[in-house]
Amino acid sequence: MTDAGAWPRIIPQAARANLALYGALAGAVSLFGSVLLATLAGAAADGAGFADATQGLPDWDANLLDLFGLVVFAPLVETALLSALLAILGRFIRQRVWIATIAALVWGGLHGAVAPLWFFGTVWAFFVFAWSYLAWRPRSYWHAFAAAAIPHALQNSAAFVAMALAPAT
Repeated sequence: MTDAGAWPRIIPQAARANLALYGALAGAVSLFGSVLLATLAGAAADGAGFADATQGLPDWDANLLDLFGLVVFAPLVETALLSALLAILGRFIRQRVWIATIAALVWGGLHGAVAPLWFFGTVWAFFVFAWSYLAWRPRSYWHAFAAAAIPHALQNSAAFVAMALAPAT
């Protein structure tokens, strides 16, 4: 855990030294994987005959309060909690991939407890957030915090835009 080269084959070398660029690219990696997993899980749930695969998901509106909650509040609070979990896990586990995996499963499980399909939209994202945090942690806590919070805010921004553009039901 000595450099920010968390995604050596996905994120270009130049981005590993630029936190803002790294965060943007990690956000894209996070969003792509999350959308793919959520889409596959939703299709599987529909195919299995679940009446409402979105049951339990929060009922957000495209308003300023929800924008603030999704894009500012949630990434800041959840990154602070994630950093605490990663510190605890790091006391017992040395391999970064296992720390990130366990943290992702915990966060995916917490979201999945609200709505089962939400697990699939968040487990990959939180793996990316945790991995990014761990990659930047040797630099400083605040670099690590930003490396996790930036892609989180970007992913939640994409969710907000999709929600705002979705037809009213």
